Amino acid sequence: MRKMKLKKNLDNELNFVYNLKNKGIKVTPPRKMISKRDPVRLRGNSDVAILEVVENAHSSTDILMTIEKQKVCFIGDLLFSNCYPWIGSGDPKRWNDFMQILVEKDIEYFIPGHGPIATKKEVYQQIKYIKEILKLSKKYFEEKRDITEINPSDLSKEFEDWDDMVFRWNNKFLSEYYKR
Repeated sequence: MRKMKLKKNLDNELNFVYNLKNKGIKVTPPRKMISKRDPVRLRGNSDVAILEVVENAHSSTDILMTIEKQKVCFIGDLLFSNCYPWIGSGDPKRWNDFMQILVEKDIEYFIPGHGPIATKKEVYQQIKYIKEILKLSKKYFEEKRDITEINPSDLSKEFEDWDDMVFRWNNKFLSEYYKR
């Protein structure tokens, strides 16, 4: 299954490059790769932006950019502000561990992949949601109960206004997650 997915991704990438070539665009390979062990520092006139790779969190690979002087982090899909995060593409436990480390850094604003600009409050809120849903779904699994029957009302009240659709997707993912 994984090989099939990788092949499909490669086919999509090759198709994209082929279409660019047909439009007269020259594709230039990157001169510097970003890796978990080797973040990229982009220096401007008065500030530095740091590009970092985060592996096995929200997805197999995410990238974030921190501008230290501005105390801002462009965090992409590692943060879903004021809405349920989709946890089915990566490792929710590792994601939470990473977010706990990140929130302790000197950052004031987080630019999420979903939802409004956030502060540490929203980061802690997402950490809390993931902890709660993992704990509750594990309890359901151990009791041989159907994880898909967990409802938003089973969690802290602060999540009740979040959109319900992703919550259901997460439950479906978690029902398979614990079977591994």
